[in-house]
Amino acid sequence: AYYIEYASSFKGYFLVTKNNAILFTNDNVENIAPFKIQPLKNVQEYLEKLVKNYIVLFEKSSINLQLFDIIKDNCKKISSVENANIFNLKSIKNKQEIEHYKSAFKRTDEVVEYISELVNSNENLSEYDLAQIVENEFKKRGAKSLSFKTIMAFGTNTALIHYTNNSKERFLQDGDFVLLDCGAYFEGGLATDITRTFIRGKATKEQKQLYTSVLKGFIKGFQTKLEAGATGSLIDENVRNSLNNAHMKGFAFPHGTGHGVGVCVHETPPSISSSQWGKYPLESGMVFSIEPGLYKENFGGVRIENIVYIDENYKIQPLSKAKLEEKLIDFELLNEYEKEFVKKWNT
Repeated sequence: AYYIEYASSFKGYFLVTKNNAILFTNDNVENIAPFKIQPLKNVQEYLEKLVKNYIVLFEKSSINLQLFDIIKDNCKKISSVENANIFNLKSIKNKQEIEHYKSAFKRTDEVVEYISELVNSNENLSEYDLAQIVENEFKKRGAKSLSFKTIMAFGTNTALIHYTNNSKERFLQDGDFVLLDCGAYFEGGLATDITRTFIRGKATKEQKQLYTSVLKGFIKGFQTKLEAGATGSLIDENVRNSLNNAHMKGFAFPHGTGHGVGVCVHETPPSISSSQWGKYPLESGMVFSIEPGLYKENFGGVRIENIVYIDENYKIQPLSKAKLEEKLIDFELLNEYEKEFVKKWNT
């Protein structure tokens, strides 16, 4: 279902017991054995009867207050369990989900690269115009919904991390940065997410230095060598060290390096950050973003975001592969590995 804005899921509860699997929802869902369909209103009565005389274990982050109260008031005993987070199961994608993601990101990359062509054309376009084109291009490629409101920022607006104004009055001018952060849901119901920064016309030396510094941060994060037990904070630390070494005075990196992606465009775990969640181990099958950025008020900002996954050998693999903006790269600031990386990425 896609009637909830920027979401692929429906309103409902799924209850699994030893003998039954029941979906409580008001949606028009085909009744397919062995799953049973019940109206959403029946979940309370069903739970009240089900939990009587049982000791029920619950995990705090996996239950809402309404269900907690129903269970607590009707069961024999309720007890909290730690470190049994059901979201850990959700975070690990199987082979079929990874294959779907490859298809979804191929279409997402096509949208981004089409927008790059428009940015580099002579068309008179506003932020709003380009944001609308993004949505239309996703729909042409079979998207069911956007996964979040498109961020389309020009010039100094690119310094605003979560800019969503998409102004009808702000038109693209020569020398403007263009920051596009977008994503969609396709038939598999998993969110895509990607950010690219472009420029119309010729870049200044400082704009190139800024973009290249962020690019080096992404490459540093992407090439992080993982092994069993490695955490998201390791990738975050590598990226931050790279950005700090760029010595871009007045520019800040005020957000985490990455987040998990799946049914929701932001999922935890995994977390590529220095937060508590960033200390949780990364596992094969996890899908997440690596998205360094540097921003300065009244100047602008650059963010490069790619979604990746961890393969069975604990190697980071790309899902998004849209080309990097070579007009913004100062190749003299790249080492030989980084130059080869860009060449392969853009081929």
